[in-house]
Amino acid sequence: MVFTEVVGAVVKVFLTCWITVFFLLATAGGGLRAEDLLGGIISRLSEEDREDVEQSFRQAYQDYKDGEWSTAADNFFQITVDFPESKRARDSLFFLRKLQPEGYYPASRSPLITVLLRDSQEVRGTALSRLNLVGEEGETLVSGSSRAPWSAEISGGKVILELDEKKFTGNRFILLGKPGEVGPVVRFNGVDYRGELILEAGDRTVEVFNRLPINQYLYGVVKKETAPGWPDEALKAQAVASRSFVINSVWKNREKSYDIGDDISGQLYEGYTAETARGRRAVDETLGEVLVYNGAVIPAYFHSNSGGHIEDGSHIWAGNGYEFIEARPDSWSLGIRYSEWEAEFERNQLNRRLARNLLPEIADLRSFKTAEKLDSGRAVRFSYRTNRRERVWVNANRFRMAVGGNSMLSTWIEQIETDRRRIKFIGRGWGHGVGKSQWGARTMAEAGHDYKEILDFYYSPTGLQGDYGRGVIFEKQLFEDVE
Repeated sequence: MVFTEVVGAVVKVFLTCWITVFFLLATAGGGLRAEDLLGGIISRLSEEDREDVEQSFRQAYQDYKDGEWSTAADNFFQITVDFPESKRARDSLFFLRKLQPEGYYPASRSPLITVLLRDSQEVRGTALSRLNLVGEEGETLVSGSSRAPWSAEISGGKVILELDEKKFTGNRFILLGKPGEVGPVVRFNGVDYRGELILEAGDRTVEVFNRLPINQYLYGVVKKETAPGWPDEALKAQAVASRSFVINSVWKNREKSYDIGDDISGQLYEGYTAETARGRRAVDETLGEVLVYNGAVIPAYFHSNSGGHIEDGSHIWAGNGYEFIEARPDSWSLGIRYSEWEAEFERNQLNRRLARNLLPEIADLRSFKTAEKLDSGRAVRFSYRTNRRERVWVNANRFRMAVGGNSMLSTWIEQIETDRRRIKFIGRGWGHGVGKSQWGARTMAEAGHDYKEILDFYYSPTGLQGDYGRGVIFEKQLFEDVE
């Protein structure tokens, strides 16, 4: 008996030491192959939870092997939160310790923002995962919905939501995926979204918002604000500019229920549908970097093509303190797409567009001229004679937007050709000309400049700061959900 007890004790000590060494090697990355962790046993979990955590771990590991490191970090981190006692939590720590020294932190640790998507009397969508439905008091109304269509409408000032053949009435609902879900959870208006979809009762419409970490938001922005095939450094420059723009927008919209819109009123954003591996990498490799001037994160404006001259921000938005964007020549934007353009309109077509936007109609096209312009050549005001034979002066940008900003690409008009029926504008550049020229940034990147040099050229004298500009944002608790 004594011999048996001694042998048993020795075996127990040996196994304990072996397990300890195994765990230390795993968490330190001491020569243990990642594949060796895939056969582990999950303890203290129900059968359903075992399946969930195993599926999550395998997806995270696949993302890791595919080089989708930020997404992998998100998945591994969530496993440690949701299943802290499982072996997969320890395995996930192994990978997180390998990823974090390289700068890949879970996106859930970045600030959360709310994006306005749409408002309508009736909205429809589809669940892409098993959704949870949360009411306005934080109560769970549905847990693990089927992957099926849902709809919501406004009636009597309330949102009426139908999900899984059940109807709910209230002021606010949140549709979100299961804990740990980092992929798309819901399809709305033909677009797949990560994060949470929030439905709120407006005055006469259902207002739809997407709430998610800034990093995941930026994944859906970079492709929309650049073009396929652009160099990586141009994509990184766009990621930093867009991150700065949205964080500044949080402050600007602090009295609203959302932080930014998903169209040109904010930045073009199309959720998970617009994500690409290169776009995600551009966001991840500039993690947390923003442009700062005079103690604040700047609204890092950008446009398609400067036409060869960056405009002074205070000239376009007088009195708003945009002096950090200085006027300067921009040779990188010359001789490329949209550096020059022409737009021709019939008089009746032009007048219909002006009337639709409450601007006086033009009686004589030959009376049209640039009444005031900046040193760069961009117009400040146009003038023309109306049907009442009066000469009017119209803000140049308002006129451009009225006739069509995708036709009349800028207010930099070099020549106007007219007859009694037609008018042709010959101009330069596309957009307001303030901040970064996107096509100019592409040219700089193709010439070998990195993203920091691109940003320095277009946004001098601003500087780069990491950690999402913490320390310069005080007025709204941007980081309240991640502390």
